Amino acid sequence: MAERVGGGARFFLFQILVTLYCIDCSDSIDTTPEYDVGYNITQTAKARWEVTDDGPCTSPCGGMQVRQVRCVRDLSGQDDPEVVNGTHCPLPIPEVYVPCPIQICTTEWILGNYSECSTTCGTGTQNRTVICMSTVINGHRYLVSPSACTYPAPETMRKCHVADCPHQGRVISIESENSVNIQLRKSKKLKVVIGGEVKLIPGTTLIVQCPVKNYPKKLVYWSAGYRLIPLIGRVKSTIGGLKIMNADPDRDSGLYTCTAGDKRANIIVSFLREDDPQWSQYKSWTQHSRSPNKKSKENESTDPKLLSYEGELQKDPSDPSDPLTYMLGLWSQCTAVCGSSGEITRNVTCSRMSPKMVTLVPEEECQKAGLVKPETTSLCGQNCATWHHGQWSECQAKCGQYGVKTRALTCAWEAGEAVSTSACPADSKPASFKKCRSPACTKNCVDKSKRCGFARTIKVCRYLYFRQLCCASCMNDTSSWKKYKTRRKEK
Repeated sequence: MAERVGGGARFFLFQILVTLYCIDCSDSIDTTPEYDVGYNITQTAKARWEVTDDGPCTSPCGGMQVRQVRCVRDLSGQDDPEVVNGTHCPLPIPEVYVPCPIQICTTEWILGNYSECSTTCGTGTQNRTVICMSTVINGHRYLVSPSACTYPAPETMRKCHVADCPHQGRVISIESENSVNIQLRKSKKLKVVIGGEVKLIPGTTLIVQCPVKNYPKKLVYWSAGYRLIPLIGRVKSTIGGLKIMNADPDRDSGLYTCTAGDKRANIIVSFLREDDPQWSQYKSWTQHSRSPNKKSKENESTDPKLLSYEGELQKDPSDPSDPLTYMLGLWSQCTAVCGSSGEITRNVTCSRMSPKMVTLVPEEECQKAGLVKPETTSLCGQNCATWHHGQWSECQAKCGQYGVKTRALTCAWEAGEAVSTSACPADSKPASFKKCRSPACTKNCVDKSKRCGFARTIKVCRYLYFRQLCCASCMNDTSSWKKYKTRRKEK
């Protein structure tokens, strides 16, 4: 009787476990317990759980996998195990339902309906909502990131035309400029006309004008890619223009489009860096061009053929406030090796200069103004540079002690013109200092020259050589001698 009660308790516990761990296991596990008289649990020690491979997932985006679980017992002399009641196998019961590995959902673009046309006459725009969603999963769709959709998003805006406007018979045009505008110095605001490219210093407020003819300015709209620019905000569309406040490289770089009817014009907005070599070159050029007669320090210490500031600056006399000129780039390195002839080249661009920016315009404008284009190539020859050194200085040490003495080093062309140190090979650079020892200290302070009486008059007692040569005379020079003694104490 006790065995039957114990068996019932085990069966009740097994039913609870089946309910928790196995959903719909009636096909795989026989939950009917065995109540054979004389049943002993030790006889079922060889029983084990047999689990099949995972089945297919219940959803294309993951879900669950179903597998078969049954209790079997190996029999000697037989290949196939015997299926027995689940109470013969040890706990816990293996999971029947297991989660599928994370999979990427199948997605598609869901398109909304287009809005009404933005104008009642002429050419306008219609907008619609485009979102990326998963395919139907168990009767539901899920909103996912736009990057999950594999192909580019359909357009969210299109043109529309309801009826012709009274001005429709006229030809609509946008007066754009094909130029590159480069900001030279920091300023709160910069104005340009649409067309070409503008290179900004970060933090500048940019205003792009879109001058149109035969079309109402209030109907002109701006867009960045597929995104329509609103009438309010940091980046906004104004009547006839675009305004970007505190322009930021991470958010505002890109292509902007002005649309008037069926006409469009574009401008590329990019940004400059403080270490941009081209920007530094333009700044140096404009500073020199405003004072062409002032010799720069750079010209004094470098090869004149490496820079382009020589000659007079050509300007368009018809517009002195915004001069048109040829801007010269830096000469390239000479193609010749040392001891032969070669060629150097430079960029020459037609430009308009203003205090805030330089505008690179087509060369035809300089030609129409009668400006002569400077040469873009030049011959170059032997530019062999060598190290030159001066005389060694006196030993910088107290009498009888060790110190160092120095000499000046210069790198110069063979013709004798000074250049930067980068033109000479570093591995052959001579030493500019060496160890030395000052002459022994003199016990008696006497003059060693008949001309020492002039030492104070010509003020040479401050030099170590003359103090040693004219010791007695220099001691009478109270001011120089005190300075000398003070310096010795400090050392």
